[in-house]
Amino acid sequence: MNSSNVLENQLVVKTHIARDLLQNAALFQTDKKVVWEYVSNGLQYIDEGTNPIVKVKLDSKRKIITIEDNGRGMDWNGLQNFFIMHGENIDRKQGHPGRGRFGTGKSAAFGIADILRVTTVRNKRLSKVELRKKDVEAHINTDSEEPIPVRCLIKEQTCDQPNGTFIEIEDIHLKTLHVVTSDNLTYL
Repeated sequence: MNSSNVLENQLVVKTHIARDLLQNAALFQTDKKVVWEYVSNGLQYIDEGTNPIVKVKLDSKRKIITIEDNGRGMDWNGLQNFFIMHGENIDRKQGHPGRGRFGTGKSAAFGIADILRVTTVRNKRLSKVELRKKDVEAHINTDSEEPIPVRCLIKEQTCDQPNGTFIEIEDIHLKTLHVVTSDNLTYL
C-alpha cells in the first residue's frame, strides 16, 4: 500500500480555527462572565510572594472594560501560548493545578465585544498585541488550518514597569454594563 492510499484511508480530527474561536466566545454572553475570565487569570498567575491585585473598570458610555493585574505577566513565548486554541496549560503541565484548562482568554472578549488588546510586562519586557473580531470573521470561509494573525503593537520593549497584564475590551455590544457600587467598592 503506498502512502497516498494510507492517507486516503486515515481519519483525522481537525478544527476550523475561526469557527472554534467564535464558538468558544459564545460561552461568554455577559460582561460578568467575560470579566471573571480575566480577573481569575490575574489572581492565579502571579509571581511567588506577590499579593494579587486586580482592578476592573467598566465604562458603559464608551463601551470599554479594562482589567489590570499585578500578576506575573507574559513574555513573547507566553503570549504565543495564550493565543493557541485549547493550548496546553503550562502551569498544569509543571504540576501547579489551577482553574485554567482550555485557554478561553483569547476568545472570551468576543462574546460581547469586537476588540481584545493585551498589554503585558514580564521581567522588564513589555509587549502589546491586539486581536479584532473582524480579523477572526475574515477567516470563516478560509482553510481551517490557516492561522489568524494577531496584531503586534509592541514586542518585548525594555521598560521599568513591574510584571502584570492590562486587558482592554472595546466596542462592546451590550446595551449596559452591570455595575453595582457601594462605599467606593465596585462589584460585578
